[in-house]
Amino acid sequence: MAVLAVLGVIVIVVLAVVTVGIFIAVIAATVMTTAAVHREEWMWTLKRPPPGRLPQIVRRILGVYVRRMDRDLDESIRPEEEPPWYERSGGPTRR
Repeated sequence: MAVLAVLGVIVIVVLAVVTVGIFIAVIAATVMTTAAVHREEWMWTLKRPPPGRLPQIVRRILGVYVRRMDRDLDESIRPEEEPPWYERSGGPTRR
């Protein structure tokens, strides 16, 4: 019986340590992301290469990559001019 009690305590302690580790990782990721986003917005660099190591790491984690600046020059990428259901209003009418 004493062995089961000791194993139970060990399992609880291990789960508590894992929970604290995950909590610390989430807090660290939140702080890193907040700092990197603040720096990116302050320097206006979202469409350019990252200004430092921290924004580069956060971009990789979040999956935000630099988009091509010459997108308008590429002939293969053309936005739709107007959706088929779009119809412009003629403006207000007087009766």
